[in-house]
Amino acid sequence: HYVDEIIGNVEKNGPYIVIVPGVAMPHAMAESENVLGTAIGFAKFPAPVVFDPADPEKQAQLFFTLAAKDPEQHLQNIGDLSDLLMTEGLIDQLLAVNSVDDFKAIVDAGS
Repeated sequence: HYVDEIIGNVEKNGPYIVIVPGVAMPHAMAESENVLGTAIGFAKFPAPVVFDPADPEKQAQLFFTLAAKDPEQHLQNIGDLSDLLMTEGLIDQLLAVNSVDDFKAIVDAGS
């Protein structure tokens, strides 16, 4: 049901989840009863998902899906992920990922 909430928010509010061209941060309300635990999921699509054909900046290939049990954890997730994505070259590295091993190598290099 959490995924349905995310889709509903985008349908209602537009592609607000695209935080920078190429990167989306899908999430629903911080108080969602459909969240089982606090986490951030990562997915890379083979081609960009176009949210608004009239706006080339409203597409994303990298998706970081947020879930949090309370508003404080939700804001912490958003802040932590935003800080991480400001790392020089990280977005380009993630766009080049073709396997779980590629992804793990990036995560291990950053820790």
